[in-house]
Amino acid sequence: MKIEFKSDLDKDELNFMVNQFEKYGSKFEVEVNYHDYHFISKENNKIIGILKGYFYYDEGKITKLIVSEDHRGKGVGTSLMMKAEEYLRSQNLRFMSVSTYDFQAPEFYKKLGFNVEFIRDNKEFPRMKEYFLIKYLN
Repeated sequence: MKIEFKSDLDKDELNFMVNQFEKYGSKFEVEVNYHDYHFISKENNKIIGILKGYFYYDEGKITKLIVSEDHRGKGVGTSLMMKAEEYLRSQNLRFMSVSTYDFQAPEFYKKLGFNVEFIRDNKEFPRMKEYFLIKYLN
């Protein structure tokens, strides 16, 4: 057996992963429905923000949200999140989730209607306390 590191999956690798998820889920009569999604915000053809996520089962996950420093506080992140929420609703998902660190954006997500499910404390590095948030879509 050989194990290799890759930062991204190619089409065949992604298909293998999705097919195996679906095969396993079908044993339990669960529809996997796995899909990656991305939203990119541009201004004058320049990228100013990106949202990355995936959904499966009945949950949409936000895995990355970044806005360029000079565009923060101007609604770019909110617009990206609203597009993601609209998209996830159109996929008939029950909820969306995200995790963020204390120094990042827990208050931002709370303003968008997310509720804290739990907090993973970090006594050694308090700013690295991680918030796990959820928003129900229906």
